Amino acid sequence: MFTLITISNAGGVSGAGSNIPIMLIFFNLSMKESVPLSAFVGCVATLFRFALNYSQKHPHRPERNTINYEVIEITMPAVFLGTFIGVILNQICPEMIKVTVFGVTVAWSLQTTHMKYLQLKEKERKIAAGEITGGTSAKLLEEHDMEKNTIEADTPDMRKIKVEESQHFTAERVVFIVLCFSILFGTQIIYKQPDLDATKQRLVFGLFTFAMLGITYNRVHKIKKIHEVKARDNYNFDDHDTRFDSFQDVLTLSAFCMIAAILCGLTGIAGGMVLGPLFLKYNMLPSVMSGTNQYITMVASISVASQFIYINFMNYYFAALFGVIALVSAFTGITVVNKIVAKSGKQSIIAGLLVIVLLSALISLPLNYLLR
Repeated sequence: MFTLITISNAGGVSGAGSNIPIMLIFFNLSMKESVPLSAFVGCVATLFRFALNYSQKHPHRPERNTINYEVIEITMPAVFLGTFIGVILNQICPEMIKVTVFGVTVAWSLQTTHMKYLQLKEKERKIAAGEITGGTSAKLLEEHDMEKNTIEADTPDMRKIKVEESQHFTAERVVFIVLCFSILFGTQIIYKQPDLDATKQRLVFGLFTFAMLGITYNRVHKIKKIHEVKARDNYNFDDHDTRFDSFQDVLTLSAFCMIAAILCGLTGIAGGMVLGPLFLKYNMLPSVMSGTNQYITMVASISVASQFIYINFMNYYFAALFGVIALVSAFTGITVVNKIVAKSGKQSIIAGLLVIVLLSALISLPLNYLLR
């Protein structure tokens, strides 16, 4: 378990989902018991990662954080909605369905991540051979900006955007997250009232869905205005920045994040196994993928774990044991990989480690039934 969580955090995921087979095989736990524990491991690992890498900057744009908060703000309501659905499904779905969904998800993530890993390796090979230019030096960035022939305007709107991109916490961002959490837990409390019949539960769920869709619309409108300012003032985009050129782009990303959150509540996959490969497919830099992915996973894991605690589904003994293991291994994985990537400059290392994690989870899953 220590090894898997170490490699997982080095590869940009929390290690929660990859340890589900370990919990099933060596601790003789059921999926019903393992999923809440997996969410708790995700909480510990991602919270620790956020604190440890708090000052980490974008590898190509050092004036920014490595976390893409535009992606987070757009997808967060869908994540909260997904965790609520996932926890409900976890209580009603049979064990075999949970295991099957887990295996299919890991297989898809493995295939997607492996393809991206091969692409990154090929690009790094061409850079090393001098076939293409690469790197992140200030000179190369300056040359790139000169080629674009644009000068970034120093307007009040642009200055505000750049300040927000350099900070983790702004007043508006904190209010946004607190609001989402408050609506989620208020809904959870009302939904679990013993005197609430099925019709009223559906009404509560419908109101919660409407609220999350309304918040998503508000965030999409805000990000749209930000991108209009960026286009107007010749914002210094990085080639790997995530763009939202159409409503379909936003809808697709939000839908995948909601699916990842549902899987977090249903199978214990902390979202990273889905979002990591997805963000790589969106051409995110692996280090930006890692930070953004684990931030969303952190929020999803806290949401899922809190809901399981509320309905008394958490095994506190194993939660404490696995939490300590997650702390130590997360520190080991994150610090080691940061040093290796900084020294070598090879972003493919992160994708390669993620492939190893996914492969080990996929192989160990059937062993659960062979060894029982």
